[in-house]
Amino acid sequence: MFDNLEPGWLWMIGGVVLLIAEVVAPGFFLVFIGAAALATGAFALLFGLGTAAQLALFALYALLAVMVGRRFYSSASVEGSDALLNDRSA
Repeated sequence: MFDNLEPGWLWMIGGVVLLIAEVVAPGFFLVFIGAAALATGAFALLFGLGTAAQLALFALYALLAVMVGRRFYSSASVEGSDALLNDRSA
């Protein structure tokens, strides 16, 4: 079925599947992996990279995406309306 498909398109399909899976699954982790797969697919289509280069590029993009996402979303603090909500001693 996927015999005549370029590897870049497989990365793109995989990235879209991961982004769709993020809607179904709880959490916010698959977005970064899906974005890394889409970026790898774009580079594979543009530059005709080999398999080893694609895997290395995906690993690099996934690592960078997770690090940037963790930094961006961990610094955002959410203030609740009740400050004593999860304070057991209060």
